Amino acid sequence: MMEESILEMARQQLKHGNQHQALQVDTAECTIFEVPGLVRAKSPTSFQNKGIELGLHYRTLKKSQIEIFKIEIAQVLHSKLVKGNSSWDHFAQKVLGDVSIARRAYGVSSAKFSDEEVQNLLALDALFLVVFWKFVNGGRFFLKEFEAIAGRLKEIVSGIDKTDFFLIENQVPMYLLQSVVRQLCETDEKTEARRVSDPSFLDTKVEDELEMILYAAVIHLNPFKYPENTRSVTLHGCLNGSFCSQQIPKNSRQRLHQYLKSAYPIEPLEKSLINCQHLLDCLYRVVCGHLLPFKAEKHFNSDIELENIPTASRLEAIGVRVVGTAPTLNDIKLSGSGYLRSAKLELPKVALYDYSAAAFHNLALHEQLALGGQSGELRCYLKCMACLCTNASDLRVLSEQGVIDSHITSKDTVIDIWDQTRKGIFTPLSLPSNWVKCNRRIHQHRNARLKRWRQECWTLFFAKPWTLVSVLAAIILLFLTATQAWCAVFPRQS
Repeated sequence: MMEESILEMARQQLKHGNQHQALQVDTAECTIFEVPGLVRAKSPTSFQNKGIELGLHYRTLKKSQIEIFKIEIAQVLHSKLVKGNSSWDHFAQKVLGDVSIARRAYGVSSAKFSDEEVQNLLALDALFLVVFWKFVNGGRFFLKEFEAIAGRLKEIVSGIDKTDFFLIENQVPMYLLQSVVRQLCETDEKTEARRVSDPSFLDTKVEDELEMILYAAVIHLNPFKYPENTRSVTLHGCLNGSFCSQQIPKNSRQRLHQYLKSAYPIEPLEKSLINCQHLLDCLYRVVCGHLLPFKAEKHFNSDIELENIPTASRLEAIGVRVVGTAPTLNDIKLSGSGYLRSAKLELPKVALYDYSAAAFHNLALHEQLALGGQSGELRCYLKCMACLCTNASDLRVLSEQGVIDSHITSKDTVIDIWDQTRKGIFTPLSLPSNWVKCNRRIHQHRNARLKRWRQECWTLFFAKPWTLVSVLAAIILLFLTATQAWCAVFPRQS
């Protein structure tokens, strides 16, 4: 069976089970965007698959390690389903429901596949994602039968590159993930027993399980670091785009839920991630602090150009510190007057790995293509970082202030990463309100002479300890000299 192609394996599944009705789930129209040819030509590596093929865009059907493992998962599930007079084919049909909805999500890319192929490919993809993220979230499984592939799955997890989960073409509609979770819950004997006493138990369990899967994905893939008080739920330190083997703390769901509640005031909060179109949309929601579109967001048609933002070292020289304290892009602001103390430009703290350029590039393209590019926080952020970080001195300032936490060995790569993520991406003409306010306040600060003089005096006389000691010594010496001269001119009479 392992020597056959993925489609042949799907066709040869035993077709047991009774006739069924399509599963009724929320199948709101979803679009899995395809990378425009010009954008792909400018940066082909940002959209190149690293080993996981998902969806129908550029699907090669090669018998890779991941594709074979998807079949292994389906075989384990099939062996359980046949005991209940069902089959993999029955399962896949119930997951997809109306195949035309899935076809519309992928547009013309679905034309080369038959309905049966679309059904099997997307069911395999959705099942793989659900099993994968369930395992990453503490090494658990929906069904005890899946424990037989635990060792194989552990090898898969350790060898997967995170880049593939960010690819805009490598997405699976959320309603298919929800449908897979429901089918697995219905297959579980424990869930079936609970449904007898509580008719609403299944719906509640499906939502809870899907939320935990999405939370696990968000925790592992979010390029921004969480604030200090919620850092215990994050897993960082995995190099080269691989996954950590650490287990998410048991109370991570409650902590992350509280974080989402405070950072993202979207109703209904509990279903905020479930309401996303796919996993990349979930990541965009966590990075920017809202879904697309964000009705409460205000945009301004402004002639302010983000290119005029000074570099990080220049901002520091005029009394503006760039700090990594904002939890999301929606919380970016310039705080402080800058008269007595330095003003602070608050940006999110970003952790940079080898896959970060591709991650930000795909997130920015998703923002640009969705709803005609009405939102622009992420693209403004990338342009801002390209202006702030232009040389090694700027990188040092941003690293010391906690804005950049780089796990990339080459400094030149870190400096160039912001321009790489903007190839084929345009900065919106209608800027979000928080970026307009920050830009205006930065230029107001630059034009205030008193603020510049205060910073120049501080830098000249007080920034370095020995300079301060020298200034104090000079003042004391000047005072003693003046006292001596006074005493010489006006001697004390006895």
